[in-house]
Amino acid sequence: MVNKPEKPLDYLIDKLSNAPAKRVVLMGPPGSDRQQNADAMAALFGWTSLNTGEILRKELVKTSDAGKIVAESFEKNEYVPDDVVIDLVKKEIHKCEKEN
Repeated sequence: MVNKPEKPLDYLIDKLSNAPAKRVVLMGPPGSDRQQNADAMAALFGWTSLNTGEILRKELVKTSDAGKIVAESFEKNEYVPDDVVIDLVKKEIHKCEKEN
């Protein structure tokens, strides 16, 4: 079992400041402030913050095959298929890597 640090936030900041992080994924239930935390970390460390919901909404307005699948899933109030989400996120990550 991993021991919980006395000051988890200070511990996290120290670990992330001293090692080049490639990707950090924040997960949590609705209302857990994932995006606020991601934006704060991005600002603190000079990273880019990606938001899956924003990526899907951008694709929604496109006439691409993926955009049509996203629209259909949203209309049915269903999850967007994993393969579509993964492909869109990968493309966004590659775009960010090229820009940086």
